[in-house]
Amino acid sequence: MLRLSLLLLLTMPADGPPPLPCDNPPALRVLMIGNSYTSYNELPRLLRELGTATHGCAVDVEPAARDGARFVDHLASPHVRDRIREGRFDVVILQGQSLETLADPGPFFQAGRELASLARGAGSQVIWFATWARGAESPQYRLPFLRMGPDRMARAVEGRYVRIAAGNDRIARVGAAWDLALGRFPDVPLHVPDASHPNGAGSLLTACVLYATLMGETPRAPEPAPYGLSSELANRLCALSVEVNPR
Repeated sequence: MLRLSLLLLLTMPADGPPPLPCDNPPALRVLMIGNSYTSYNELPRLLRELGTATHGCAVDVEPAARDGARFVDHLASPHVRDRIREGRFDVVILQGQSLETLADPGPFFQAGRELASLARGAGSQVIWFATWARGAESPQYRLPFLRMGPDRMARAVEGRYVRIAAGNDRIARVGAAWDLALGRFPDVPLHVPDASHPNGAGSLLTACVLYATLMGETPRAPEPAPYGLSSELANRLCALSVEVNPR
């Protein structure tokens, strides 16, 4: 059953417009809207470094991240709305709070669609950042709306992002990549001890999936590899990104 569930997760479609071509200069301008999953381990900086390490394609990433923020919180922020409208971004990446997709889907859909509409109205493409599941040891799985394991949570969260994208936008299938990595490299943890936030390997894998979704190619890890990872492991993690976002 686990293998079947994983197969279904890995073959879910990621619709939307094609990746943007590398045009350097100018840099591809990206606004990342999210919370601590976006800011942890300086994920926007790492995404910029992947652009440089892969083939010198400049990616200029501006974060708009606040710990615990939901889509409704970002929609209520004049700063976020102004940056979407006036920042002249090529791409806006939208990352919802990690549990709001399941705990409170109504505001997730309503506010997320309004943010996406603002981005499209400003001429930006939208990419939805489908987050990963909590670690198996997380006490959150005792919550009434989360009585499931990590595999089912990853599928449920991605399902919400597939629904909100509605075939109009691309989905960065980060949760699917984490699921794949945890199965393929069982001795490589991706969470920090809180079973929620990413460690260095988790952040690198996340950045690689975002880059592959943006550019449609396998990113190359920077040298030396970040977060004390070996170059071999870093590039093997990055290689997973195109398995869940096939070109």
